[in-house]
Amino acid sequence: MTNRSNIEKSSSFEFLLVESSAIFTVAKIFSLGFTFLAFSLLARRVPPEIFGEIDFLLSGVVFLVNLSIFGQDQALGRLINDPISSEEKNNIAFHGFLIQIIYALLIITFISILIENIDYLNGIIYSSNSRLIIYVMLAQVPFQVLTFASLGLLQWSIHRRSYILISILSSVIPAVILISSIILGDTNLLSVLICFLLSRLIVSIIAIYISFKRNLIIWPKDLDLSLYKRLIIFSLPLGLVVGLETFSPLLERFLVRFYLNEFDLGQFALAARICSFITLFGAAFATAYGPYSLRFYNYPSAKKSFKLIFKVVVLFSCFAVILLSVYSQDIVWFFAGNNFLPSTKLLLPLSVAACIDICDNVTGIGLFIKKNNIYFLFSYLLFIFVFTSAFIILKPYYGLISIGWSIVLAQLLKAATNTIFSNRFYSVNWQFQSIMLPIIFTLLVSIFISINSLSGYYSLKLIIFMVSISIVSYLFKITLSSYEKLSFFRIFSRK
Repeated sequence: MTNRSNIEKSSSFEFLLVESSAIFTVAKIFSLGFTFLAFSLLARRVPPEIFGEIDFLLSGVVFLVNLSIFGQDQALGRLINDPISSEEKNNIAFHGFLIQIIYALLIITFISILIENIDYLNGIIYSSNSRLIIYVMLAQVPFQVLTFASLGLLQWSIHRRSYILISILSSVIPAVILISSIILGDTNLLSVLICFLLSRLIVSIIAIYISFKRNLIIWPKDLDLSLYKRLIIFSLPLGLVVGLETFSPLLERFLVRFYLNEFDLGQFALAARICSFITLFGAAFATAYGPYSLRFYNYPSAKKSFKLIFKVVVLFSCFAVILLSVYSQDIVWFFAGNNFLPSTKLLLPLSVAACIDICDNVTGIGLFIKKNNIYFLFSYLLFIFVFTSAFIILKPYYGLISIGWSIVLAQLLKAATNTIFSNRFYSVNWQFQSIMLPIIFTLLVSIFISINSLSGYYSLKLIIFMVSISIVSYLFKITLSSYEKLSFFRIFSRK
C-alpha cells in the first residue's frame, strides 16, 4: 500500500508538471509563431549583416534587463516558498519589485552619462551606432524589467492564466508591430528598435495592471530597509549567475563579429533564432519544473520521478536534434531564404547545446533546492572560459562552425559540473549509462546527414526521420524500469 501511495503521489507530481509544461509550451508556441513570422520577414527584407546587427543589439537589451533584475526573480521564487505568512510574502514581492526598478534606472542613467561624456564609448559596442540608436536601445530596459518583474510574481504565485497571457502578449505585440513596420515602411536598424520600444511600453502597462488587479503588488505600511538588505545579499550570487548567463549570448555574438565578420554574425543569429524553438520547450518546462520541484522533492518517490523526467527530456531532445538535422536546409530556406543557407551547418551543434542546457535544469535540481548559488556562478565562469578558449583555438581551422561546437563543449562541461555539485546536496542516481544508446545513435545520424547534403530528396528525408525516431523511441523504452513504465502509464492515462 505504501509503495502504491508513493507512486500515486509521484504520478501526481509528474502529471502536474506535464500538464503545466504542456500549457506553457502551447502558449509559447503560439507566441513563437508570431516572433518567427516577424523575424522571417525581417531576414528576407534585410541582408545578413543588418540582421546580425539587430540581433546583437537585442541581445544587449536582454543582458541589461537581466542585469537590472539581478536575481530578484529567482530570490522571490526561493523565498516565497518558505513557510511564511501572506503578509511576509507580499512584503518580499513588493521590495524585490522595487529593487529591480531602481537597478534599471541606475544602469541606464550610468550608461547614458558615460555616452554623453566619453565619445569613444559611442563606438565600442558597435561602430555604426549613433547616440539615438543607443538611447532607443536603453529606453527598452525599464519597460522590460517591469514586465519580467510582473511575470515573476505571477509565476511563483502560480497564476497560470495571467502568466500565460502576459507571456503571449510580450511576444505577439512586438511581432505584430514589427510586421506592420516591415510591410508599411522602410526597414532599418533604428525603425526595428523603435518597434520594440513601443511594444515593450504597451506590454509593461498591461503587466503592471494585471499584477495590481491580482493584488500581487501591495504597498506596505513601511519600507523595510533590513528586508532590502536581505534581498540584495541573497540575490547577489543569483544576479551574478543570471548576468553571466545572459552575457554569454552577447559574448558569442561579439566574438563572431570580432574574429569572423558581420555576414557570419547574421548566419549565427538566424541559426540561434531557429534553435530557440528548442529553448522554448526548455523554458516552458523550467517554468513548471521550478515551482513544482520545490513542493514535491521531499516525497519518498521524488528521486524516481526526477529520473523519469530526465529520460523523457533526453528523448524529446533526441527528436528535436534529428528533426533540425534532417530538415536543416528546408527550415533555413523557409524562414530566411537563400541568403542564410550557410547557417544550416550551425543547426546541429546549437540544437545539441540547447538540449544539454535543458537536461542541466533537471540534473542540477539539488543546487536549486538547497539554494547553493555559488556553484552556478562557478559553472557559468567555466562555460565562458571554455567557450572562449575553444572558439579562439578552433576558429582558424573550422571558421563559422567552430562557434557552434565550442558552445557544445562549454555547455557539456557546465552541465557536468552542475550535476556533480548538485549530487553533493541532493543525490540522485541519474543512470547516464542507460540513455547513452539513444544519444549516440542521434548524434551519428545527425552528423551523417549534416556531412552528406540531402537537398531535394524529400522522400528519403522523411524515411530517415521516421526510422530514426522509431529507433530512438525503442531505445528509450528499453531504458525504463517497471516503476517508470507504470508512472508513464499513469501520467498519460489520467483524465
